[in-house]
Amino acid sequence: MPRCLISFGANIGDARGSVLAADQLLRQLLPTGDRVELSRLYQTPPVGGPSGQAPFVNAVASVETQLNPWEVWHVIRSIEEKLGRERIRRWEARRIDLDILLYDQQRIWTPQLKIPHPRMCMRRFILQPAADVAADWLDPVSAMTIGELADRLSVGPASLILASPPELDRDVILNRAAESGVQEVSINELLEQLDQNQTLKNAVRRAALCDTRQLSVQLSNPTKLGQSAAKLIVFWEAAMESSAWEDQHRHLADRLRLTEPNQSRTFDPPLPLIGPRYLLATSDVAWATHEVLAAFEAMDCHVEPFK
Repeated sequence: MPRCLISFGANIGDARGSVLAADQLLRQLLPTGDRVELSRLYQTPPVGGPSGQAPFVNAVASVETQLNPWEVWHVIRSIEEKLGRERIRRWEARRIDLDILLYDQQRIWTPQLKIPHPRMCMRRFILQPAADVAADWLDPVSAMTIGELADRLSVGPASLILASPPELDRDVILNRAAESGVQEVSINELLEQLDQNQTLKNAVRRAALCDTRQLSVQLSNPTKLGQSAAKLIVFWEAAMESSAWEDQHRHLADRLRLTEPNQSRTFDPPLPLIGPRYLLATSDVAWATHEVLAAFEAMDCHVEPFK
């Protein structure tokens, strides 16, 4: 049977009880014969959302199911409704939240559903419980296993490469990031460290800048990013309001291997990357800044088993 990973999170009321209730509902609503294994429960700080939230209880379930991805998506949405989930504000406190992280090696790219989950690779609070139940599962985007992705975030401080067209104002993001203890370095400095087989051992978070159009040249050795001290590459592109950004940037999504290969579309070869990458499409500099700072928090956040 196909295998999928589903994440659970809650931080309103009896968060532990909500996660366990969602697990039981999932087992009840899946077809007979499907198998579910739940990770340990973990307590993690809130990341990226409005201030003043309570800590989260997080878990991940590995599932063998007869359902297709869209059917699984409808099942987890029904569980959220049954447990009183309300969607008002992005990244707000929530009674329960369920997401599909992986479904076999499928890559789905739609406004409603994206698999693998785009932010999975940068979230320690997701990868650590996922490694409990699926350490050897392969992420088809990064070409790394869940265990390898989790290990990357467990060693050293957060770091990322911010790749964008030169017309976007990256200085605003870096200035805000510097206030949070992020040190700017050049991408060439990071690559020099790779050539010397070094890692970021000093306790400072780092960000490097790069022009999107030059990235495939500067990272021409595809093994470098897999070994890199830079734990994430963020591709920041402008987005217009006239159509879904997923359609506007499908060409780049193809090159980043976020989508399934499609013989009916003509696109350039994939970028020579190994490791986590994230496509951030927005013309709102404030939101782009928020996303980048949230990525640093998600990579660095403290995760401990729930007691």
